[in-house]
Amino acid sequence: MVVPGENATPEELAAYRKAIGVPESDDGYTFDPSKLPKEWQVNAEFDSWYKKAAREAGITTKAAQALYYQLNQRVFEEAKKHQASKVESVDLELGEYTIVVEGRQI
Repeated sequence: MVVPGENATPEELAAYRKAIGVPESDDGYTFDPSKLPKEWQVNAEFDSWYKKAAREAGITTKAAQALYYQLNQRVFEEAKKHQASKVESVDLELGEYTIVVEGRQI
C-alpha cells in the first residue's frame, strides 16, 4: 500500500483512509462505556467533538478508541485529584466541557 502524496485525488485519499481503518463518518467510531471508570459520566457533546476530530485527523478506529479510553481515564483521575483537594474548578484545556464526578459538577 502506498501512502498518498500531496497531489493525491480525493478518491485516492478516501481509498487509503478506508484501507487503514479510518471510518467514512463520525458514527464509525464507537466506544464501550464499560471500559470507562464506573463513576464517569459520558459527555455526548465531547464524544461528538472527539469523533469528528479523530476522523478529520485520519485516526484509525482502533487508535481512536485507545486514545479515547486513555484520555477519559486521565481526565477522570485529574478530576478526582482536584475534587479531593477541594479545588473549585479545573482547567484541563478541553474547551467548555463540564466534568461531573460522583454526581457533582466540578
